[in-house]
Amino acid sequence: MKRLNEVFDKADGFIVALAEHNGTCTAVFKNTLDWLSRTNIKVWRDLPTLLLATSPGGRGGSTVLQAAVNYFPFLGAKVVADFSLPNFYDNFSEEDISDDELYKELSRKIQLFDRHLNN
Repeated sequence: MKRLNEVFDKADGFIVALAEHNGTCTAVFKNTLDWLSRTNIKVWRDLPTLLLATSPGGRGGSTVLQAAVNYFPFLGAKVVADFSLPNFYDNFSEEDISDDELYKELSRKIQLFDRHLNN
């Protein structure tokens, strides 16, 4: 945890891709957050944060994503954008997001995140 904390100290921002497990984050991810918060309660260092989630279903990991949007600011995240990719197997090819509107939406979110990094 000390080494990971040192890596976080060097970050300009965070892009966090969340896996959903029974409507919440995975146990290993939650455990890591808990231990990191023992080192520094501001795990995310008050830095710009882009949150991502996907799943095979139509909700695209939206449950875990919404939980993170609400919880991460308590751990020092400046959540500037979030994106949920629904129906992963239908909307993602080997190269990229295949749905044009979803691709454009993600591109806008990345640009927003990038603007916050450069401020």
